[in-house]
Formats: sequence, structure tokens, C-alpha cells
Amino acid sequence: MLFNEFPINDKTYCISLKYWLYERIDKLDLKGQKIHNNVQQLKEMLESKINSNLSVPCAFNELEWNEHQKLRSIYAFMLIYYSNLDKFHNKAFRSMVRKEISSNKN
Repeated sequence: MLFNEFPINDKTYCISLKYWLYERIDKLDLKGQKIHNNVQQLKEMLESKINSNLSVPCAFNELEWNEHQKLRSIYAFMLIYYSNLDKFHNKAFRSMVRKEISSNKN
């Protein structure tokens, strides 16, 4: 799972749920409409399939289509960022070590 490093009660889990829901809504082609009812319906369907209370409740706000698109972009960025976090840290660490080694040679 992408968010293994986060505590189980962290609301970061809501990010992946919302991203998934917004991707589903995007496929419904509801441009220009309020999408709150669609999000709520998909969330309720998902909760009924899980058949239990979610340990981390997610709040869903009523959104206009343009707000949905902005959030979708933010969620996509976060997923890409966190899935590549090790690569970012490793590259930064290697760069820092190289600079340290080259400064010690002088």
C-alpha cells in the first residue's frame, strides 16, 4: 500500500479514497454539474461493500466541477510524490554525499 509509513488512523487514507472516487466521477462525464451527490452515492456504495464502519471517517464537501478538477490534480500529485518518496530521498542523499566527498578532497 502506498501509505504504509503513515499511522493507521491518519486521514491520509482518505486521500486515496477521494482520488479513486473523483476518478470514477470523472468517467461519468458530469462536467459543469455539482458532484456532491455522486460522491456521496459512490461512498455509500463502497461502505456497503466493505460492510463495516470505516476506522478513518472521510469528510466529503459539496464541490463544483472546477473545484473537483483542482482537488483531483492535487491528489494525483500527492500519490505520485509519495510513491516516489524513496527515490527523492535517495537521490538527495547521494547528491549530498558526493558534495561532501568532493569538498573533503580539496
